[in-house]
Amino acid sequence: MDVLKTINKAFLKKIGIIIIEFHFWDFYTKKNNFYDFENFLRFVNNNFTHTLYDISSISKNPKNHRTDYLESIYLNKNYK
Repeated sequence: MDVLKTINKAFLKKIGIIIIEFHFWDFYTKKNNFYDFENFLRFVNNNFTHTLYDISSISKNPKNHRTDYLESIYLNKNYK
């Protein structure tokens, strides 16, 4: 998400697809989640211009069967 925050807001509106990977383990010091990301999109565009289209992959931990990470695709509904 830190990378997206550096993008100019007007440019972000021109991005058709955002593919983001969410990690659910304590690998990084700051953890992000769906709420943080979607709240960011709302703040940037004053509405949900990019909406969740698909969860394209989910990786499960083989030992405890919890979700380690997933990849999601957001589409800009106004992209032409």
